[in-house]
Amino acid sequence: MTWLKNRYPAILLYGIFLFSFGLYLRGHIVYHDVETWPSVPARDLSQKGDTFNQSSYGRNDPTNSQVDTRAVSFEYEVDGTSYIGSRASADSRGISYARLDQLNSASYKPSNPEIAVLVPTPFTGATFLMISVISGLLVTGHLYFTIRLRERKSRR
Repeated sequence: MTWLKNRYPAILLYGIFLFSFGLYLRGHIVYHDVETWPSVPARDLSQKGDTFNQSSYGRNDPTNSQVDTRAVSFEYEVDGTSYIGSRASADSRGISYARLDQLNSASYKPSNPEIAVLVPTPFTGATFLMISVISGLLVTGHLYFTIRLRERKSRR
């Protein structure tokens, strides 16, 4: 049990690396060529949520915008079968709800019509990639110093 207790931070770090890199790869596999997916008419099912004001400070002036917290939900039909989607884009980045109200088509994956997005922008996975890179560097450092420490002990 002390073996596990002593290595808990390293095991956690390796787990974070594998999990985040796995999600990054999954996103690229699922949303590959999303820009070329066929589109069909879609109907907005989103319910209006709470609104709040959000301030952001840019280079020049602060701006205030009203944010709507409703979840994206839309219905679309492929080959006579109805589906309900909940992703605005491959990266699930928020889109302005004024724009959401204007969207009237969904792009679906031809091999699996259950997967659809309203805005067919390429998957970047920037968040997962950043977490993977940082944890991967820490994993590499851990492995390097662990191997180096074992080599020093074996020379004595």
